[in-house]
Amino acid sequence: QFEASPARQMLLVEDLSWFDISKVEGFVDEAMGLLAENDQMEKRLPYIQRALEWRVERMGNLVEWS
Repeated sequence: QFEASPARQMLLVEDLSWFDISKVEGFVDEAMGLLAENDQMEKRLPYIQRALEWRVERMGNLVEWS
């Protein structure tokens, strides 16, 4: 990673024409299902879910703006 934050890292991408946001549909739910299998993650799940949702939404916005 070249930047400290994921948001700034995503801004380094110049061409997002290859990115199809529909391909990540359901990703957050699938990731949460896998993480929920680990009892140690229970307290962190809501935070992880929000972070993943934010990143997917942000990627969708970047694709629209590019």
